[in-house]
Amino acid sequence: MPGSTLNNTLLLPPGSRLLYIGPMKTGTTAIQSAARDQRQTLLEHGVRYPGTKFNHRSALGALLGWSTITAGRVGRLGPDRLDLDEGGVPDIREWDDLKAEITADTSRRILVTHEFVSQADDEGCRRIVDELGPDGIHVAITLRSPATILPSLWAQGLKDDAQTESLDSWLSRIYDSASDRPMPARFRRAYDQAELVQRWARLIGPDKVTVIVVERSQPAALSDAFESLLGLPAGMLGCGVDTNRSFTAAEANVFQRLNNSLADHDVGWQSFSEFVWRGAANRGVLERKRPGDEPRVGLPAWAAAAAKQDGERFASQIRDSGVRVLGDLDQLWVEPSPAGNVGSDTIPADVGVRALTGVILAGADTQRRANQRKAQRDAKIKRLDQVTAKLDATSQLLEAERAKNKHLEADLTRVKQELSDEKKRTLYHRVRKLPPTKRPNQTAAAYTSRELLAALKRRIKHKLRTGKSKPLKPLPWPKK
Repeated sequence: MPGSTLNNTLLLPPGSRLLYIGPMKTGTTAIQSAARDQRQTLLEHGVRYPGTKFNHRSALGALLGWSTITAGRVGRLGPDRLDLDEGGVPDIREWDDLKAEITADTSRRILVTHEFVSQADDEGCRRIVDELGPDGIHVAITLRSPATILPSLWAQGLKDDAQTESLDSWLSRIYDSASDRPMPARFRRAYDQAELVQRWARLIGPDKVTVIVVERSQPAALSDAFESLLGLPAGMLGCGVDTNRSFTAAEANVFQRLNNSLADHDVGWQSFSEFVWRGAANRGVLERKRPGDEPRVGLPAWAAAAAKQDGERFASQIRDSGVRVLGDLDQLWVEPSPAGNVGSDTIPADVGVRALTGVILAGADTQRRANQRKAQRDAKIKRLDQVTAKLDATSQLLEAERAKNKHLEADLTRVKQELSDEKKRTLYHRVRKLPPTKRPNQTAAAYTSRELLAALKRRIKHKLRTGKSKPLKPLPWPKK
């Protein structure tokens, strides 16, 4: 089938949501790398690559409820953990934040991408469509021949999922229907390229699905396709660096043996993520330049034949699905190139040195981060100690004030009681306590002249009116 000609007929309408779902090992990293590096430039050309991360792994993992944070897994090391492990599921706020950014931009084309979406079932796919909006969504699926993908997927499992199985054992689980350990459903949904394409065609319509066949002989075709879909200048996405290269046969041999040893020693996922994935692999072996004569991981003859048959079937069914295809579908069943033996006991010194270097660098990073966290913690403790000391001093002052207040309150209570007692006493009682010789003067001194004259006037009136002296009564409480 001849390759399609790229032109403006591929251009998606403004406001479209382009969901690029992979699967893994089909060139996704290069597109994601270019989009991440040129996030601001894309905005200026009417395309939003939302968020701040390399891709949307965490956000989509949160939406689907999948374990995508390797260091957060809690089960034993080993493959096939994504469906089983309850740890490592991102917080749903990861998706909420991404969706809010997407929803707020109604004019630009939006690029959302991660390979895990190719593993979603019908329910998961519908959830993503509902969240992004069924009217504006378009799905891009990149494909390569199964014979090329399978060795890369197995090698990727060594780095990402602590794969311990040999390549032959792993392949037998794919092609042996009677296997007691069949491959997980998620793997099969992504591997069956025809069913993957048909699943999305059924859900959103074949006119909204674009399949891009990745060919080694045409490395620019992938970036050209996305530039045409998104309306970007030629070459803008062609500068992405594919940092996700596969292990060579010798490198894969080292990591398979390493993973088996780590599993025997019950190493946890956090240590694996820190020292193997981040260290030995990404900061070590994968930074070495692969010698030209170092063979890749390849399929045994029986598996290569089975993969070729799958490729033929996939190509035929995709051709009949009605989706738009860019590239040559017949590339899905080409003969794989010869490859090396993974089971060799010989390990190139450079591979071992690079792996150890990566582990040590990762350890140094871990120590540096630990020191930074300790310094931050110590600074917080120091600030807390200072605040505590101030609070203690303030508390002591308050206690002293409380003690003073208690004395004042006691004095006030005593004075009030004395005043109350004093008010209860009559002039008569006070006079009775005086010596008889002092009573008249003291009693008279307790009243004003006006009060004494008023009392005398009343007695005189009474005497004149009745002819008798007025009986004595208790004197009123003096005003002063």
